Amino acid sequence: REFSGVAYLVIDEFTAENITNDRLEKIEQIIRERDRRGLPTLYTTNYSLAQVYERWQPRIADIVAKAHWVAVAGAKLRSTAKEAGAW
Repeated sequence: REFSGVAYLVIDEFTAENITNDRLEKIEQIIRERDRRGLPTLYTTNYSLAQVYERWQPRIADIVAKAHWVAVAGAKLRSTAKEAGAW
């Protein structure tokens, strides 16, 4: 309920891997309620729309697909462990 009603919600790493089924259900509830109420939500993901459909269909991909998609490209800003020389 708390996340379903906030004025503006940002869901970062929307297509994160290894999410448990109970968490998937919560995310779905939040997204469906926000869509029903017409509340703005920003989803960030490294996935294409086709990949979002692979991950979420039939649950919530149609809701997310209605969103205005903005592709952001450019230099990688996040270093990997290999690039950072770690481990």
